[in-house]
Amino acid sequence: MARRHPGFAKGSVESLFFCGAYRDNEVSPTHPFLVALEELERSGLGVRSIVLEPLGLAHLIEFVNDSLQIGDGGALAGAVLKKTGGNPFFVKQFMRHLYDAQVLVFEPASGWGWDLRQIERLECTDNVLSLMTETLRRLPQATQRVLRLASAIGNTFELDVLNTVSERAPEETYASLDHALGEGLIVSANEQFRFAHDKIQEAAYSLIPERDRPAFHYRIGRLLLGKLRSDAGHDLFDVVNHLNSAGELIHAPQERIESTRLNLQAAGRAEESAATRSSDQRARRRSLRR
Repeated sequence: MARRHPGFAKGSVESLFFCGAYRDNEVSPTHPFLVALEELERSGLGVRSIVLEPLGLAHLIEFVNDSLQIGDGGALAGAVLKKTGGNPFFVKQFMRHLYDAQVLVFEPASGWGWDLRQIERLECTDNVLSLMTETLRRLPQATQRVLRLASAIGNTFELDVLNTVSERAPEETYASLDHALGEGLIVSANEQFRFAHDKIQEAAYSLIPERDRPAFHYRIGRLLLGKLRSDAGHDLFDVVNHLNSAGELIHAPQERIESTRLNLQAAGRAEESAATRSSDQRARRRSLRR
């Protein structure tokens, strides 16, 4: 039950319930969300954390039975659990992989069927990354190419940046992305695109030969540097990260000086941001104590 905080003025919000979700492997202890949670707990507001555990056999049986409209999916659910460990994203991708590999088939006369021994022999499903890599390898070459470039840009990317890096016409780049959109591997977010899951980006990036990765980042970093606006701190950090990943490709004296200057500028902005965040936290704590 939500309750009124003593700091709320009479006639203002009577109660508030907020539910947030995040992946604990993607946020650091200093992330604004975790900092906010700590402040709420210190202020006396009720905060409850719910850790989502992997799906158990009972959940998977229910999932398989409901998805396939059957009543005897226990054996298949057990094989899925053994292969995926109950990871929800892995389960979804694995079931789709079984269908694509024709291990899970539908016959109009008899309904759904599967071969448990064949499922056991599948070698590309040791973990989420290997399964996603195998999934990407089945895509058209043009789609694989554009996803590799996109993965080097980041989890979120803009179409115009991808166009320039890929050296393709916008309509050609979008046509290549369209297949990935249809497969649910990437999603449109306003004027940007993003990978539907971090493991998809990781799998696409793994398709880039390690020796070629510095060149990818160098091209992206130089492109973003040309688009950099003096007041865009986030863009600055992106530029620095890409150029730093270019390694020995930055060897000309002028480029090395420029890279050093950008790193110093990024460090300064990070320090300013940390100081501002610390000041804001102190101000919020004083407000909550009133």
